[in-house]
Amino acid sequence: MKRIHPALMFLSSCATAALATWITTRVHAQGSADNVIHVCSGADSVLHLTPVLSVCPAGQESLFLRKSGAPLPDAPIPDPEGRAADARIKSLEQRIAALEGAAARMGTTRRVFAPFEVDDSDGHRVFVVGEDHVVHLYNHAGTDVLHLTATDSGGFLYATSPAGALTATIGVSGSEANVKLLEGGALRAELGSTANASGVYRALFLSKSSKPLARIGGTALGTGELFVADTDGNVKAAMLMEKDGRGTVFAQNGQGIPVAKLTQGTSTDGGLLMITSADGTPMVDAGVHPAGFGLVRTGPGSFMMAAGVGLPGSFIMGKAK
Repeated sequence: MKRIHPALMFLSSCATAALATWITTRVHAQGSADNVIHVCSGADSVLHLTPVLSVCPAGQESLFLRKSGAPLPDAPIPDPEGRAADARIKSLEQRIAALEGAAARMGTTRRVFAPFEVDDSDGHRVFVVGEDHVVHLYNHAGTDVLHLTATDSGGFLYATSPAGALTATIGVSGSEANVKLLEGGALRAELGSTANASGVYRALFLSKSSKPLARIGGTALGTGELFVADTDGNVKAAMLMEKDGRGTVFAQNGQGIPVAKLTQGTSTDGGLLMITSADGTPMVDAGVHPAGFGLVRTGPGSFMMAAGVGLPGSFIMGKAK
């Protein structure tokens, strides 16, 4: 019998090892658990059949062989030792480090271009930024409950209840700045300065039919005032400053005529109460006489003077100390 030359045996072993390596590589790249045979090879060169997802004992080599005639699947087989996953993670880490380094060199770390949308973990819309410089914020039900708008003249915040029954706005422009509260689309309260009263700030409260009920704030003269009205918006009482600097509280009738006024006397620093008829005719005044005593006059007769004194029975006059 002829003996095989040692060199031929060596080359045959190398070819067998190369073929096994090629098969293993192909299996790793294109195989699947159903079409693969997993064997472990020890120092005795004996192949031991092993479950596909198991790990060979220490000192043994893991080999994957494709079953004869099985088609090559598209998905890769699991990687029990995680070598492929580790390589992908390392590659991603390197790419992230490169991007962060580039951002740092440009002087910024985060930049996102509009339009863009932010969703929660369930895929529900939370936050949307549009190219129109409007930001929308959504609640859990997907309702747009908050707007932020930037314009060339200012900015506005618009918040609403889910059903739209209540609305609040905060806004500023080149001519006004205010806070508005609306109920069902009707303005119910406003705080700030409007376009037709620039520089004058006040709080305004309105009825459901948009009729003014009360107003408190400043005037163009730089003083303060307070007005209250009935359900039809007719002013019935007020507190304000007269042009001569006297503070005044008055009540007026349905025709808009002041019928009662409490103010400061012109000839003294004491108080003065004046009451008129429905047409504005003075009927009663009570105040302080310049001589230093109290005086009450009733009209119209008391305002007809005789020797510097009103007619008897039409006035009450005190005495000086």
